[in-house]
Amino acid sequence: MSNSQLVKTDSWEQQVVVARRFYVALVLKDFIGEVPLGVVARKFKIPRGSLQALQTTASAFAGMVVQFCHHLKWQELEDLFGMIA
Repeated sequence: MSNSQLVKTDSWEQQVVVARRFYVALVLKDFIGEVPLGVVARKFKIPRGSLQALQTTASAFAGMVVQFCHHLKWQELEDLFGMIA
């Protein structure tokens, strides 16, 4: 594989990673907007179990961010993320 082909492959893989993150962000936006799980599953064509796992993971991460903000005494951010967690 030539060097230019390697760069194209890396660039493509990075674009795929960015696109997936964006897709997940759209799903999480609907969760935050309290769209029902079934509606989100149909809209994004994702199994409900996968959505529930994503929801659990995102909630756990938000909880960790709350604790991080608490330790740094960033009260406003702690309050903000506390609403999500």
